[in-house]
Amino acid sequence: MFLIVSISVNAQKKERTFKNQGEQEDYWAEKQFEENYYEESYRKFKETIVIIDENTIKYNNEVLILDVEKKLKPIFEKGIFYPEIITGKVKSGQARKEELDSMLIRNDSMYISNLKEIKSPHPVTIKRFRFWLSQKGSANPTACLIELTNNTATKNTKLEDFIIGSRITFFKSGWKAI
Repeated sequence: MFLIVSISVNAQKKERTFKNQGEQEDYWAEKQFEENYYEESYRKFKETIVIIDENTIKYNNEVLILDVEKKLKPIFEKGIFYPEIITGKVKSGQARKEELDSMLIRNDSMYISNLKEIKSPHPVTIKRFRFWLSQKGSANPTACLIELTNNTATKNTKLEDFIIGSRITFFKSGWKAI
């Protein structure tokens, strides 16, 4: 004879409230890092980087248009983060217009904005950021997350020096901003 006992706990789950959208996105970003983190290692961009103007950078045939704080631009200008991290390796050769139009991820018009530093578990050697990625053919931007690691950084390392000596150790597309 088996006795089955069922215990029901009806705990009320407290709903979390946020002061603004930025606070809510920081929370979502922290959850993404907690639930989906795995360390990666991306090389720096080794080919030619052309700074077209203060907000436009060209990496071979791919262009990033930036709306980020000047102090964070070295992430892109030094080839630490570049379009291929988003799109994957692009094959050489000319694609037909029909092929380009049917691609899920367009790499000819990427726009990065709202780049913000978020909480990091090791604030001396690791800095985490979230940003919005807008692409041609998509009505709403996608929130993306990156992690920069600089193993030689100290608590006295200036942000620009941290960035220049860092590498990308995590990239993840997150949620659509509405």
